[in-house]
Amino acid sequence: MNLTKKLKLKESPKPKRWSLVTDWGGVIIDNINVDRTSRYSITYRGPRPRFFEVLPVPGALQTIEWLHKNRFRLGIGSRIDLDPPYIEGHTRAWLHYHGVHRFIPSKNWRFCEKIAHKKHICEEFCPDFFLDDNLGSHEPLLHTVEHLILFRPPWTPRHVTVRDRRLFSLVRDGRVKLAQSMADVRRIVGSIIGRTARAPL
Repeated sequence: MNLTKKLKLKESPKPKRWSLVTDWGGVIIDNINVDRTSRYSITYRGPRPRFFEVLPVPGALQTIEWLHKNRFRLGIGSRIDLDPPYIEGHTRAWLHYHGVHRFIPSKNWRFCEKIAHKKHICEEFCPDFFLDDNLGSHEPLLHTVEHLILFRPPWTPRHVTVRDRRLFSLVRDGRVKLAQSMADVRRIVGSIIGRTARAPL
């Protein structure tokens, strides 16, 4: 290799490493319709809990893997009840059981008790993207995260949609992108980073 080619290689900038923080409940775990008092709930503390059996949102693990393969730095920022502390333990156990730690290291998992505190998590991670199923989480981040994505599949219970009605102007104005499936999430992210939005086989 001649000197000119070597200099060009040295001068070529490294590709940007993108980053994304995602919510857990309703985005990674499909628990939006789980009764909090049932054995399937993370909050259940009685005998023979069955929260491990609650499946991931369809396409969620494939999307996380796709982001990982595209060199994303990934984190989780989720609101859960931190008292009693076993709830966080159950949450972390579910994430390990379903293999999320293979793509989002546990050192990047953050949990908070108030939706407003997700802003502090994003200020720590400085992500390019934030993914959540609650529009109330997006509103405080309008000036903190450049690309906000609302995950709102068609099967979302009506009471959740009604709760967010006041904030849907954020979606209409394009300040928050709407994804109705994990394929939509990959399409939105892929269009911004310039890569084909396909999940790995």
